[in-house]
Amino acid sequence: MPTIATSVELIFDKQLSAEIRGIWDSFTGARIRYQPHAEQGHPHITVSVREKNGGNWMPVFESLARKMNPFEIMFSSVGMFLRPAGLGYSDRSDTVVLFLSPKPTDDLFKAHRVAVTELPGWNMGPTWKNYGTEFWVPHCTLAEHLEKDDVLKAIMICQTKLIWPLTGWVRGIRLVNFGPGELQELARYSLNGINRIIT
Repeated sequence: MPTIATSVELIFDKQLSAEIRGIWDSFTGARIRYQPHAEQGHPHITVSVREKNGGNWMPVFESLARKMNPFEIMFSSVGMFLRPAGLGYSDRSDTVVLFLSPKPTDDLFKAHRVAVTELPGWNMGPTWKNYGTEFWVPHCTLAEHLEKDDVLKAIMICQTKLIWPLTGWVRGIRLVNFGPGELQELARYSLNGINRIIT
């Protein structure tokens, strides 16, 4: 499937990312039915999305990275979107999105406000409006299109495999194009925009 949208993601330090990837691997090992993460998928919190239009977003993205600072983050609960909006969900009622819910902090909401301010015209329309200021629910996705019959098993894995609360740092930001099960990383920067991270 082709990539059809562009998003900006906050990404975590290596230890926190590894812990979340461990949950992804545990889901796979337990044969939990969900949409596998894309090859270039990375644990993250999305702060802005728009339809892919071929525009050059690199200058704005670089400016955005310079205006954000690293900050601590803590996850202490697991949540679900029962009727999610997004790619491939309009005709589905048999799956959910399972996610880690971060503690709401001034730093987290400031990062989102900066993204929304620097990216006018993003987070529009019925598919992406939930990433706008009025509707945004910060989350780190654990499983998309998770079969409802496997929800309890997935939650039990989270409960037993993770040391709660799960803590770490938001250290970087990346720009990606994506589609159902597909992802292409365009760039990744450390926050403050000091270093472009080559992947």
